[in-house]
Amino acid sequence: YIPRSVGVINLYAFRDANPSLTIICEPGSAAETFAKKRGFAYEYATTEAQEMMNYAYLVNPDDTLTVTGYNGRNTELAIPATIGGQTVTAIGPAAFVGAPELRIVTLPDTVTTIGEYAFLGCKSLETVRIPAGVSEMGDAIAAYCPVLTLQVVENSAAHQYALANAVQYEVCLPPEPDYSDFVFPEEPTQLQTTYRRR
Repeated sequence: YIPRSVGVINLYAFRDANPSLTIICEPGSAAETFAKKRGFAYEYATTEAQEMMNYAYLVNPDDTLTVTGYNGRNTELAIPATIGGQTVTAIGPAAFVGAPELRIVTLPDTVTTIGEYAFLGCKSLETVRIPAGVSEMGDAIAAYCPVLTLQVVENSAAHQYALANAVQYEVCLPPEPDYSDFVFPEEPTQLQTTYRRR
């Protein structure tokens, strides 16, 4: 995927690439022009693919991901549970420092760790929704966020963090359990009643 922000591509880029290379690009971009001139196949990126490319991340030793930054322009951000098929388990230190446009961030249930200064100086940030599974939170994750309220699950680590660090919070209900995998028996069980004489 070559984002629209890439304005110039050297004519010899991908010179030794496999002839079956397909360039993923945006309509009217330099990447599309390059693909046409060089005879490469190209496809337009889906909105989802474009959004995924806005994340910076590190691959952890267990093949999970730590989100280390965001380059998009969304004001409401639902961080995905997976990127490229790998599970997002952490928000890295200073991942969203000073993001001027962010207003609402929702973390996926897969996240267990939020690094220090994760949202430092996000002056427009109003809400960060933290799932119950987050067990580690670094220092000053919400420092200099004047209008921020953490949405936390009661008695969770995030709830305790907000209390201990005098961070504004509101308690929200945990998500409803997922019963989609529940299998009903094919035949109902018959109950037998036994009566006793007195």
